[in-house]
Amino acid sequence: MAVWTLSAQQGTSGRHIAELLAIAADVPLYDGKSLASLDVDPTVAMLDFDELERRFSRLNLAGLAFASGAGMPEAIAERARFQNLSDMAHTVVDRAAHTPCVIYLAGAFAVARDFPNAVHARIRAPFHWRVANYQREHLLDRHDAEKGIKCDDRLQHSWVRTLWRLDPDDDSNYTTVLDASRLPDDRIVMILLDAAGIARKPAHAGDL
Repeated sequence: MAVWTLSAQQGTSGRHIAELLAIAADVPLYDGKSLASLDVDPTVAMLDFDELERRFSRLNLAGLAFASGAGMPEAIAERARFQNLSDMAHTVVDRAAHTPCVIYLAGAFAVARDFPNAVHARIRAPFHWRVANYQREHLLDRHDAEKGIKCDDRLQHSWVRTLWRLDPDDDSNYTTVLDASRLPDDRIVMILLDAAGIARKPAHAGDL
């Protein structure tokens, strides 16, 4: 049984690679929103882990702690939810990984690191290459593209470090680390299939 966790820097077309991999392996793709829907708890099922990643950045934790300490009800509820996030993530990732799948979520490698047969992949590229790619994908000027890339890098780091005390850019966390500036998307998919012992022809964009 093959399970892939895919963590990607912004600007490396990580989502597109995850989609191609899921098609090539003929398995479901789970992201931050669809993962939460796997939980039987209706409160968790309504969550979007991608949105929570943006909300619970390290930059706002101090303010959240202060507000909850001051007795503000919304802040108290928000802080309680944050403190349970690690357990929630473990629950839904574990549920997803009981069957072959691709999990596209920063930090999924931390939750599934001891799963047998799991392939943990990191897609990265040099900063300036990512900026240029992000510009093309989102039709932005260079300044806005750089701003978007830096913001997402900060969020990924704060999310993974705060919840699991791990560095998302530490190569030792992954089975394989691939440079998107040196490898085309279909080649990355083939490498990830090989890493799981699956020889399949990779999907192409027209198959989506």
